[in-house]
Amino acid sequence: MRLPRLALIPRSRRRTVCDFLNHEAPENRGPEGFKATARWLRTAFPDLHAVVHETVAEGDLVVGRITLSGTHQSDYMGVPATGRSFSVQHMHMYRVADGKLAEHWACRDDLGQLAQLGLTLPASAQL
Repeated sequence: MRLPRLALIPRSRRRTVCDFLNHEAPENRGPEGFKATARWLRTAFPDLHAVVHETVAEGDLVVGRITLSGTHQSDYMGVPATGRSFSVQHMHMYRVADGKLAEHWACRDDLGQLAQLGLTLPASAQL
């Protein structure tokens, strides 16, 4: 599944509530925050691609296991493009309200991604 470019989605079809909260980037709230995070990832990895393996829904929660892949083509966390590719598994959970995304949580393999990109964490990094 190729991830959509948000600028191409008509305003009437956008799927986040006005106070959308991404617990992975809480400083980026609402639809604009959602778009800012997507732009940041799309800039660093223009070929970003997700394969959805399973989804499970219960009540107002939807969980998906995906494989995310891409090629590091621009600045990412202060590191210039390496041209290297990554492929890692993620679990994402969304709370849905009125048919739109209201909250997001994730378990990601960030260390696996960094290793595949040839990047290392500074000794002062907090995990």
